[in-house]
Amino acid sequence: FIDKIDAKKLLTFEESSIDLKLPSLLIEFGTNCYVVNGMYPERVLSLIDDNINDYNFDYTLITGD
Repeated sequence: FIDKIDAKKLLTFEESSIDLKLPSLLIEFGTNCYVVNGMYPERVLSLIDDNINDYNFDYTLITGD
């Protein structure tokens, strides 16, 4: 499991579970992205609410800055 990864590192992967264009867009716009299991809407909402102290689930942060 990957907790955090740089978008530049993702560009070196031959395959992944994210869209191939995502790392380039994150770098271009200098933004970050979370990858979380969307089968649990409360997890997505907790990331949107930015309440990082209440995360009790796994996610991956992709940094583009």
